[in-house]
Amino acid sequence: MNDYLTDATRFLAKASSLIGSTMETDEVIDCALFMALGIERLLKSILSNIKPIYVLKEQDFKNTAPLLYADKIKVDTSVEDETSRIPIHDDLSFRISLSRARLFSQATNRHASTLFFISTCRDTIAHRPLVELKLDRLKEVITKEFLTIAKDFAAELEMPLVQLIGDKIKGLEFLGRDYTGQLEDKLFKKLAFFRAEWARISEDASQQTRIAQLSNSRNDPTRYDSGSCPACGNVGVFKALFDYDYSEGSARAMGVYPTEFRCSFCGYFATDSEELDHLGLTNIFYNNQEI
Repeated sequence: MNDYLTDATRFLAKASSLIGSTMETDEVIDCALFMALGIERLLKSILSNIKPIYVLKEQDFKNTAPLLYADKIKVDTSVEDETSRIPIHDDLSFRISLSRARLFSQATNRHASTLFFISTCRDTIAHRPLVELKLDRLKEVITKEFLTIAKDFAAELEMPLVQLIGDKIKGLEFLGRDYTGQLEDKLFKKLAFFRAEWARISEDASQQTRIAQLSNSRNDPTRYDSGSCPACGNVGVFKALFDYDYSEGSARAMGVYPTEFRCSFCGYFATDSEELDHLGLTNIFYNNQEI
């Protein structure tokens, strides 16, 4: 177990101890913060296991040699130009860690949009007025998704769930029963509605020109922001948020994250992170980035 994973277990155990059906505002905020800190450490643990430098912002030899391999350096680094005299030990942000860990982790892929939502809540807690938090939504996501996410990571890391999040598992399972099947039922009804809408629209003579125009505008295989609608099978469009690293007087795009999906053919839309993840829309979006 590396240091990042050790830290992750501490933060996630603290988060799990706060989760309950009667969480007040302060408890939701505290729980979200500990959950975000724990997930960020999990992502960095995954990257560090692949290669330790993958968690660092500055990954060149001059910076990483004295940081990671100081015990192996045989000369006085103060007189050498090959290594930095003051190495920079800044780690990647939560979002960039999320973007990179996706390459190596199925659990990260499976819950990418939900983890992105948690990261935005952490940023709001850290940097913005707390009134901007969507507290009801945040409480629901924590109560519904925390245990599921933890189980997937524990299985992937081949470690006991109790070691990852502490001994509150039974209580979390009891709380989760209220949500069992809710998302599936909601999506079944939602997709059925928009499939019926598409059946009606596709037979409507007054809609044929609009459908043809949409088909022509979406018929571009090089588009990275489109994907197949889960309701009607036509091409819908993602809305995404780009993340930038601002340093040395310049801005570099470091990651892109889907925040919603809309289909102009049938009207289907998805703006919830769990829905994007559950229907595979998150994976469709990221697969498009790799074409």
